[in-house]
Amino acid sequence: MKVLHLNERPNGFPNEDTFDVKEAARPELPKDGIIVQLLYISVDPYMRGGCPTKSRM
Repeated sequence: MKVLHLNERPNGFPNEDTFDVKEAARPELPKDGIIVQLLYISVDPYMRGGCPTKSRM
């Protein structure tokens, strides 16, 4: 499965350096667990306040 990693806090429009897509092993699901597929990601200004800064990454 693919995992989306935040490389840097967006400053203006995000670009290809903002995120990194990596392959990862699928974790074991607990009983009655589900897997959710991400189709879109929002990086609007409201959400950016929750993005880690370099000191919190």
